[in-house]
Amino acid sequence: MEHSPHELVVKPSQPGGSSMPQGALLSVVAISLVLLSISIVTWGLRSPKTAADNLVDASAKGAARSGETHQPQLQTVFTSPRPQREILDPLSSAHPKLTATPIATAPSTAACLTRECLLGTWICNDSIRRRIVVRDDGTASMNVRLDFVSALLYGSEMDLELTWELDDQQLVYTAVSGTPKANTDRLFKDFGRKQIYSVLTFKPGRMLLEMTADKSRYDWRQVAP
Repeated sequence: MEHSPHELVVKPSQPGGSSMPQGALLSVVAISLVLLSISIVTWGLRSPKTAADNLVDASAKGAARSGETHQPQLQTVFTSPRPQREILDPLSSAHPKLTATPIATAPSTAACLTRECLLGTWICNDSIRRRIVVRDDGTASMNVRLDFVSALLYGSEMDLELTWELDDQQLVYTAVSGTPKANTDRLFKDFGRKQIYSVLTFKPGRMLLEMTADKSRYDWRQVAP
């Protein structure tokens, strides 16, 4: 019998041979792929520990053997952290270079400053040396030794006779006379005879004055006569 070219001819299988339907073959392949994926995931979950994990485990085992319960201090392996006191208190004794020097608090000026406190001999040593003797009757005598520049105009040394008064935390000096006369007269002409000082701080034996005219300051110390 002749067959048309367009007809499909199915030959019977040979005796003793075997064949698998195409759908069953695809199912087997899909199942194999699923099993392979599961195996890969399972292997990844059971991968070897990293070096850091081993370090943690070793530290934990060592602590357990010694009876310690705290967590292993990994910081000591890599670096030494700054002490907590340094962070919280940078000005403490942990930082000797940064430790602030305590400043002594001067007694209250109003509580200590009286006329009686001002009596006696006082000196002020800066570029010009001054020595004054303050008396109870409201008079004072001052010896002045001038620096090189001032001495060119007023001489190297002069003596002044003054009156003084304490008025509401201000010390007022008024020049009455002086020697050498020519030099002191020139001084009075240039600066006047009256000087007013604010008492910034005072404690027995020491006072800090500020001239009201130019805000210059003078540190006076009391000495033995």
